[in-house]
Amino acid sequence: MVVIQILEIAPNAFVRMDSVVLFAPKEYPNTCGATVKALSEKQSIEDTLGDINDATSRDEFDMCYYWIRNPQKKTVELTITDLVIKFKKSGKTYATSDVGCTLGGVEIKAQTDYKNSGYRFCNMQNKGKIIYSSNSVIPVILYSRKGATDLQLDYRTINAPMQTRVMAVVQEER
Repeated sequence: MVVIQILEIAPNAFVRMDSVVLFAPKEYPNTCGATVKALSEKQSIEDTLGDINDATSRDEFDMCYYWIRNPQKKTVELTITDLVIKFKKSGKTYATSDVGCTLGGVEIKAQTDYKNSGYRFCNMQNKGKIIYSSNSVIPVILYSRKGATDLQLDYRTINAPMQTRVMAVVQEER
């Protein structure tokens, strides 16, 4: 395995060499996130990131990294079951979203080229979105800089032909 010391330069990066080398930022070593394996049975990632009582927009994002491994090299189906960004102000709870997903959301790097930005989702209208990917590792990045971001993402492998060098397919739930 090749180890490249890039954490000081790009703390939120990962590098793909002959095998996948995963890096998580030093400031969030064990607080959230996980490496999970996609199986044919449906599994879920459920997480809340941020503080619902924090109604101010912070300069920096809180981030949580999940790595969905696909050792069988099948097609992985990911479904956004729940996604909401919420905060409390004056005792009331508000759900929010914005163009560009700058306050919080989830980024799913389902494409073949990890250097590109992933698909970003950040509001309740994204419930039911289905993403397909055949990558051996699918990074899922939960992020928040205002309030709390709640995510439930279901994933499983399906019997579909491998899609190599094809962009991930995003569709509405049937």
